[in-house]
Amino acid sequence: EISLGLVGSEMCIRDRGRIDSLLDSVTITGSDVFATAGTADSVLIDSDGTNNQVEAGQAIVIGDATNAPSAAATIINGRIETLSATHTIDITAEGEVQFGADGDIVGQGGAITVIADTGAGANGGAVTMADGATIQSTTGAITVTADGNISIGQLSSSSSVVVTTGNGMIADAGDASGADIITSSVSFTALAGIGTDANAIESQTAATSTTLTLAAITDSGDTVSYTHLRAHETEADL
Repeated sequence: EISLGLVGSEMCIRDRGRIDSLLDSVTITGSDVFATAGTADSVLIDSDGTNNQVEAGQAIVIGDATNAPSAAATIINGRIETLSATHTIDITAEGEVQFGADGDIVGQGGAITVIADTGAGANGGAVTMADGATIQSTTGAITVTADGNISIGQLSSSSSVVVTTGNGMIADAGDASGADIITSSVSFTALAGIGTDANAIESQTAATSTTLTLAAITDSGDTVSYTHLRAHETEADL
């Protein structure tokens, strides 16, 4: 097991730096690396293109330490992958979780969870995926939760995708990777709307599924359910 991050410590993985734990788990926590102007970045993982910056044979946990500032961000600009068929990936922040265009998260069969705004109260912490950023799990569920806005690059799982914001909206970050959601079951909950007239959320049936089931709760509290037969794309603007 590799565990990085002590009380009062910071963690920054730079370009060409890499963490490998091919037979065990990786845990990375920090307080503030002072690398991003105007942001308390508790963990910053830089891009190295398509190369893995963090790789583990078991679970991966990335987030802020107990003494991190209340608005601390977790910034994922590089690729993260677990090679295990069952182990999970958990990424959290007291403030925002940010994914750069190369900030891809890759799992096999374990669940992938991203949570922003883990501190007490509702502080508007967002999950921001740049256009081109992807989160994918072969068979594990993907859950993305925030108090503030959530922008989606691409979330892909043959199991299910759940996206929930307590006070924000769910938006399309762009279509560089194709459809925003690829799965057999997706659930959206957002107070301030899901997609826009100009840029809806595109959902596509997973390759291993025959139907796509969409459930959404709109800003007005209405519940929308939809089951879609294989091979077509569905757009959500609620």
